Amino acid sequence: MGRQSLLEKGVIGTSVRITASKNSTTVGVSGTVIDETRNMIGIKTKDGVKRFIKDQHTFEIDGITIEGVHLVGRPEERIKKWLRKSKITRTSESR
Repeated sequence: MGRQSLLEKGVIGTSVRITASKNSTTVGVSGTVIDETRNMIGIKTKDGVKRFIKDQHTFEIDGITIEGVHLVGRPEERIKKWLRKSKITRTSESR
């Protein structure tokens, strides 16, 4: 899965690790994404569920590094945008 695909389709259920942060104590936290809102991401770790502000962290998701500012926004809006774009591409390819 590529970076653009992650941004468009969503990250819930993927493996994640925090690689950089404004708060150095959160660097290295890893687990599975279980929740995502406009500004927050919920990660299930071995110590329980932890929530992080997206734009203050850099994440490694399934081996792809993504700055949290690129994840800010409602996940369903990213999916809707991807579906509209995909539909336009398929329509123009069939002509």
